[in-house]
Amino acid sequence: MLSSSFFTAIGKAAKGALLALTRQVFFLIPLILVLPLRFGILGVLFAGPLADFSAFILSIILVTQE
Repeated sequence: MLSSSFFTAIGKAAKGALLALTRQVFFLIPLILVLPLRFGILGVLFAGPLADFSAFILSIILVTQE
């Protein structure tokens, strides 16, 4: 969330919007659909932390490139 605000503040709103949508839309929804097929109810429980971690890695990559 902080990196999304960072990009918005420096005038790169597209990257900020990308990071804002990353966790909820790009990572969480597919993981909620895929992980239960393999892990059952635990897959649903693991989807949130895994989406957070994936969004964290993406934000680190984008901030270090900036």
